[in-house]
Amino acid sequence: MKIGCGLVEKTVHGQRYLYVWSFQVRGTEMRKVERYVGPSRSPEARRRALQELEVYASRATADLERRRARWRRQLAVP
Repeated sequence: MKIGCGLVEKTVHGQRYLYVWSFQVRGTEMRKVERYVGPSRSPEARRRALQELEVYASRATADLERRRARWRRQLAVP
């Protein structure tokens, strides 16, 4: 299991842009996917990037909690 997301700032033609990356499962393949958010200096792009990261982290946390609950049930000692 690979959980992760982050923010990367890239320079393209002298301008700085924000991208949000995350690991996504497609079939049996796991890949790192980057999504363009907007210009680095744009307050709206920065707000959207933060919102995306928070949503991803919330989903990943919920998924991990479900897995932990399942492990507890499977490994419960009578």
